[in-house]
Amino acid sequence: MARSEECLEKGEKEKSSQYEEIIEGIMSELKRRLSDKSVDDNRSGGLPEIGVMASMGYHVGVTQGKKPRIRRRILDDIYSGPIVMVGSLEHMDEWGEDCSTKRLKKMKRNLKSFITSNKNRKFLETAVKEWQEDLEYLEKEY
Repeated sequence: MARSEECLEKGEKEKSSQYEEIIEGIMSELKRRLSDKSVDDNRSGGLPEIGVMASMGYHVGVTQGKKPRIRRRILDDIYSGPIVMVGSLEHMDEWGEDCSTKRLKKMKRNLKSFITSNKNRKFLETAVKEWQEDLEYLEKEY
């Protein structure tokens, strides 16, 4: 076997080992979340403190808001996936698969909820306007 083939095999073995470690870590975290029912369920009805969209960098408004182009790219990334895991497995199931109708509906429901629950708060006027613009973007784009 040529030296370059040995190096290639060694590199592939290292990658394989890294992938196995990542998978083991994910499985360990899933088992922990399944056994720890107190993670989010009792405090907030299964909702995480920081949601998927915020965890993926989606922010609107005056203080932390992103420019429209950046928000749209983040929305595209959330839709196409993969997304970060936050909260319970049941919560994550609401997000569906990458590029799915279920994922798109969840994103739209979130934006509609943000709009409805904050539309009468004067200090969130900019945020509400941006959520509405982003909802229109999702409806037009997908």
